[in-house]
Amino acid sequence: MSSLSSDPDGEGYFMTVRIYNDDLAIDLARLYSVEQISVEDHYIRYTGPDTFLEKYVNDHLRIKINGKDVKAQFSDKEIQELETIINMHIPFGRKVRSVEIENKILIGLFPDQVNLFIYKDDKIEKGVRFTSTYFNETLTRD
Repeated sequence: MSSLSSDPDGEGYFMTVRIYNDDLAIDLARLYSVEQISVEDHYIRYTGPDTFLEKYVNDHLRIKINGKDVKAQFSDKEIQELETIINMHIPFGRKVRSVEIENKILIGLFPDQVNLFIYKDDKIEKGVRFTSTYFNETLTRD
C-alpha cells in the first residue's frame, strides 16, 4: 500500500510506501543485485543503504506533476516485524493541475500483485487499485 498526500504548507507531497520485508528484500536483490539481506527468526530483511530504497521507489512508483517527472527524496524508514515503511518527500512549490501515478511495485516479482494507492490533497481524495494490467492513473484538479 502506498499514499501520496499534499504537504499542508504547499511545499510538495509526502509519500509513504509500505512493503512486506521479504518481498522488498527479494525484489531489491533481483533488480539491483544487493547482498545486504539478513535472515533472523525466519524473517528476511533488507539491511543495506537507504539509497537503494529511494531508487526502488522512484523506479517503481513514478510520479508526474503537471506532466513533469518528479523524483521523491528519501526521508526515513521504519522496519517493523513484517513490513518496511518508507517515507519520502516530493518538493513541488508550483500550482498542481494534474498528478499522474504509475505504480509497478512488485509487479515484476508477482504478476498477480495488487497495489492499493491513496491520493489526498485539499480537493481530491481517491483510492486506486493498481495491477499488472492497470498501473497508471491521472488525477486532474479543477
